[in-house]
Amino acid sequence: MSAGKPRTTGSYHVLPFQLLSPDAFERMCLWLIEREGFERIEHVGDAGADGGCDLRAWKDDQLWIVQCKNVQSFALADAESEIEKIGEKEHQSQSFIILFIVACRVSERTRLVAWDAHRNLFPGRVVSVRFWARTELDERIKRHGDIVEEFFQINSSSPTECEIATSLITYLEDKRIIFDFRGYYGEVAHRMIDYPDIQESIQSIRRRLTTDMENVARSSPLFDLLQGMRNDCRQYLTDSPPELAYLRILLEGADMLRLGLTPTPEAKSWRELLGAVDEKYGDVCEKEARQFNDAIVAFRKSILPRIKILCSNYEVTLDADHQKYLDGEYRW
Repeated sequence: MSAGKPRTTGSYHVLPFQLLSPDAFERMCLWLIEREGFERIEHVGDAGADGGCDLRAWKDDQLWIVQCKNVQSFALADAESEIEKIGEKEHQSQSFIILFIVACRVSERTRLVAWDAHRNLFPGRVVSVRFWARTELDERIKRHGDIVEEFFQINSSSPTECEIATSLITYLEDKRIIFDFRGYYGEVAHRMIDYPDIQESIQSIRRRLTTDMENVARSSPLFDLLQGMRNDCRQYLTDSPPELAYLRILLEGADMLRLGLTPTPEAKSWRELLGAVDEKYGDVCEKEARQFNDAIVAFRKSILPRIKILCSNYEVTLDADHQKYLDGEYRW
């Protein structure tokens, strides 16, 4: 084993990011960004005095500002401080996505409030805040064997069913399907601009379930539960809209504004564009939102009982908010 590389006991354990040095963690994130299809990557943090930005990269003609945080906790105050620093640094950028790659869990409140906080910091600009935290990061890293080989030493011992179930529940918690895909009273938790992230999350969950099934005997009750969950993901992807025309028109208009062009419908700022698109495509938006919402409702009603059985059968403990939600103390 190479010096400085942490040892872990098997691929069903979350990779021990906390054992990497800050520089090694940042370099690992650079490798990941390169392999996730980003282009024009700049390792800003490597030069020091990054001003809230470790990596700058482009994907699908969209600028991403990446912060790499190998920390044991990442609270709302941390997110707000970093977002404010990025806002000061990127004052000339009309449109960008802030991505926090974090080695620890990030709470529901931090994710939600950080998403809303940017609106006051970046008036008139199109900005999104996203997180790849703990198991989300673990799942992405494990897609790329060369990264695992470079930064970690993996023992190939076969996982037990209990390890598979425990790891899967942790993964689903961090993917937020138990608690955060919908609000308490039946509405989609975030705006429709979250649609691509939710689609990607459920596709990732489906891939994870397929991998887990390969490590479980077909005669096992766990195999049936995993297969049922995978079918739930497939049904959602079938029932949800293949794309949101409203969202596509909105983002295309934002890109034109960023380039100094006049979008259709005509607008001179992000606020004007949002109002114009709502006025012209309001009916389309309502229809797509309903289809999107209905697909999520059906998905949750089918997958949450399976998660409850999985937790009971393998004595897996959820965090407090997720357990209350699963027990029906919150409306869904």
